[in-house]
Amino acid sequence: MTKTFRYATFIPAALLLSFVASCGILPRSSDSAVVNVPASDSTQPVKRAMFPHPESCVIALKDSPCLHPMFIGVAVSGGGSRAANFGLGVLMQLQNLGIYGDVTAISSVSGGSLAAASFAIAPPANEMQFDQRSAVFRTDFLQTWLLDSAKPNNLIASMASGRNATHSLADVFDQKIFNGTRFGQLGAPETGAPVLLINASLLHPVPSSRPLTTRGLNSPSDQLQGFTFTQEAFNELGSDLGKMRIADAVATSGAYPGLFHGMTLQHFYSEDYGIPRSKYLHLSDGGTSDNLGVDALLHAYGETLFAIQDVSCLLVVVDAHVTDPMDRSSAVADIRTSPVDYIVSPSFAKAFDLLLDRRREDQLRGIGIELASDHPKRFAGEVQIPLRNQAFWGDGRSASRGRSMAEGREMRLVGGTEVTVGRCAVWHVALDRLLELTKDGTRRQRGTFRHQQEPSRYTDADTRDKKLVDLERFVNTIQTNYKLKINGKCSPKTIQDALFSAAYQLTVADGDSLNSLKQWLRQHHRPQLANNIDQALAWYSEQGDVLSVETPTYHIEAATSASAISDSLVCDD
Repeated sequence: MTKTFRYATFIPAALLLSFVASCGILPRSSDSAVVNVPASDSTQPVKRAMFPHPESCVIALKDSPCLHPMFIGVAVSGGGSRAANFGLGVLMQLQNLGIYGDVTAISSVSGGSLAAASFAIAPPANEMQFDQRSAVFRTDFLQTWLLDSAKPNNLIASMASGRNATHSLADVFDQKIFNGTRFGQLGAPETGAPVLLINASLLHPVPSSRPLTTRGLNSPSDQLQGFTFTQEAFNELGSDLGKMRIADAVATSGAYPGLFHGMTLQHFYSEDYGIPRSKYLHLSDGGTSDNLGVDALLHAYGETLFAIQDVSCLLVVVDAHVTDPMDRSSAVADIRTSPVDYIVSPSFAKAFDLLLDRRREDQLRGIGIELASDHPKRFAGEVQIPLRNQAFWGDGRSASRGRSMAEGREMRLVGGTEVTVGRCAVWHVALDRLLELTKDGTRRQRGTFRHQQEPSRYTDADTRDKKLVDLERFVNTIQTNYKLKINGKCSPKTIQDALFSAAYQLTVADGDSLNSLKQWLRQHHRPQLANNIDQALAWYSEQGDVLSVETPTYHIEAATSASAISDSLVCDD
């Protein structure tokens, strides 16, 4: 989610009034609000939506993965179509570098779930397949959703039943990307087929029932209750995850509050225990509890510590957060610029953004990425990560440290070694860190770059640095929306190509991070993965300069009125 949706589209007043009036007249059925079904005797577990456990090995040779197990987790953040396309580009580069095939789990939030789920179902096998998928990801999902929602049958269904805007969004995603794929079709975890963890947020507290919340494992508070679509959670609900559409989970993960309604899961076991439990779970955008997707990965990593106390851990955090360099809000007295702003204050959106930014920085600090430093690391080789609200025990069981205190006391009576700290390497692949790839790029220099009216005026940079300045300014102007849009005029293809270029620069062309990663892999008994990276870089070198930067050509048009709050970019395509 990251930056809030701009209120650029809304239901006309007349339609909205008729809709509200009809809701009070037509009888309503809430059955269609529920998107899950009860489990049955024929229900099969979805193994690729389960927290992973290390497999036993028959042969264990020197330097074998069996002797030195490793957890590799990839988190894809929220951020609408910007996050979806940036995530798609980074995942493709991880595959090109020979890393994706060893990924244990991929966790996603909001717009990033489009890329993560699509890749988890079937990674592109070649450049042609990648181009075909890229074309789909250029879809204006927002307009398609609006047109779909305006169809008479959907309007009537939303008035007379539990169907809402998020159901329509799921239908759009299913039609354009997922083609009816359900969780049960994911198959078993294997090489190139990691566990898929799609994340949403609970809109109300869930008493007890540890599997129903990730409990903000990277947060000191158990109030930030994230929900992950896992087999463990659906076992607790008495529900069949295999029959659920992946599109429903993805839409739930990106159901931004205010624009999309929550999605409902029924707790089919809610009345079978001696303690009261939630009959329904109402879920919304995962970004409100964890916009990076890190919590579910930490939970998954903690679960692997059950059987083996020493598991190497690598976290790749794909972060589509942006800081718009074109924003001129401080230059105007009144930041209301559209009719909607006079109904819904834009201050609400900006305040919400600030809270998300604070939560993001806290999460990154918790995994060893100190953005406040003048020289923040993009790759941190040895980070001690506290598993704050979850304690993991060596006998194969865990104890939560949140609302479920009875369960926690029971577990503390069981033997085993308590594991409360994870040790991971962390690679932060973030859109707003592009300028750190320039020569001697630092936190302070990023501010210097942004205050240049035209990137070409930065005369102390070489050609590559100037292009990185151009690219950074461009991608950080891309809005958070379910369509590829900037503050200005550019085609979706140009915007997407810029995101793919940024993905390349922040992975393949980031020599400092790759060298640190290769060294870390060799130290942790993964020489083959390090060799994969070397072979990929050699291939890229044969194609041309690995450090070359592709950036759109554009010019900046300054705001022309005293009330405008943003300059704009105009592409020369």
